[in-house]
Amino acid sequence: EDFDRSFLRQQEKMHRQALSRFEKAAERSENQAIKQFAAKTVPSLREHLDAIEQASAASEAAADAASGASGSAPQQ
Repeated sequence: EDFDRSFLRQQEKMHRQALSRFEKAAERSENQAIKQFAAKTVPSLREHLDAIEQASAASEAAADAASGASGSAPQQ
């Protein structure tokens, strides 16, 4: 589970960076081919980031549930 959460955090960070760079290129690039490519790619990067965020939230919820469920039962 730690690997999964670490992987998702890394993917989220990298997709945020890529999205930021592509948005800047779509707005500011003087090269029209780069500007068009970046603008065309931004929606896909947003979708990927959304999916990663959802997977990350699900992973965190599962980890929280597992840690709560693994607590020791009260002794009688």
